[in-house]
Amino acid sequence: MAEIYIIDGYNLMYRLSEVSGKPPSREQVLELFIKFRPQGRNKVIVVFDGYGQGSSQRGKISVIYSKSRSADEYILKLIEDKKQENVRVVSDDRELLRKAKLLGAGVVGSGEFLKSSIGKKNRLRHIHQGYEKPSLLSTQALEIRKELERVWLQRKKK
Repeated sequence: MAEIYIIDGYNLMYRLSEVSGKPPSREQVLELFIKFRPQGRNKVIVVFDGYGQGSSQRGKISVIYSKSRSADEYILKLIEDKKQENVRVVSDDRELLRKAKLLGAGVVGSGEFLKSSIGKKNRLRHIHQGYEKPSLLSTQALEIRKELERVWLQRKKK
């Protein structure tokens, strides 16, 4: 039976920053699930505190922002809503994991989840490498700006 992993988003980001040496972005956390599939074929719901850019869906990965309530409260509500399904909560928040167990969900710590499903540190570093911003030399930036001005002026004349 397929499982649903409900991930405490910022908690996992914190754990990733401990392992890889620098804090990942929310986008990099999602990239982790897309690229390495630590959840296997199971569905993933990543819950972040606060207001984001709305909920989104990427295949079997859902991203939810808890808005005015805490991510913990939102996760517990999700567990209650999915009582008939096989739910597993990923977090290092002891209180959240205790309450999730009481609601019948399986629990796993963020560190344990990462270690067992992703493993080596260099795989985690790979996530960061894919998102390093390329830098331009000031001369390159100036050349690009001049070319854009030339194209824009040509279109304006037409």
